[in-house]
Amino acid sequence: MNKKNFRIYLLVIILCCFGCIKSKGTTFEFVCPDGASVKVTYFENGEKASLVYDGKVFNLKRTISGSGARYSDGKIVFWNKGDKALIEIDGKIIHEDCELLKNVLGK
Repeated sequence: MNKKNFRIYLLVIILCCFGCIKSKGTTFEFVCPDGASVKVTYFENGEKASLVYDGKVFNLKRTISGSGARYSDGKIVFWNKGDKALIEIDGKIIHEDCELLKNVLGK
């Protein structure tokens, strides 16, 4: 194999590897007035979110919102605007006025 072909193969392998790396996303933690804690990680420029609530993980997609950012999987809704958030399950608000606690870096 000559040097030119080797470089091309190496470049293809490197590019394929970069495509396999997944973004860790940006994680935030919210605390609700009743003490419930919610962690949400945003991916793909905010188009998807992973919500950790009540010991379960929910994979949500961004949906239409009049204000703020709204994510849903059809059953659970996570909606936040600024430093506030709410959680809705089956059309019923479970937690509201949850406040941003911190940005959990690297998670």
